[in-house]
Amino acid sequence: MSTPKTKVEPTRRLPLRAGERVGIVAGSGLLPIELARSLSGAGHEPVIVMVRGEADEHSALAGYEHHFMSM
Repeated sequence: MSTPKTKVEPTRRLPLRAGERVGIVAGSGLLPIELARSLSGAGHEPVIVMVRGEADEHSALAGYEHHFMSM
């Protein structure tokens, strides 16, 4: 059985000032990648904290400033 995918439209924007940074804790899946791309496109370079054993170290997230943590 497959899980249906839904697209969530933003209902409001984060009140970020120009150049402010946002941290993302990344496990598996596409959400952290999509969030990082969206933030970067809006002028906010994300800092990614990848969870070891969950996040793909070779994903698109590796192109952003990133750190690793174990849980």
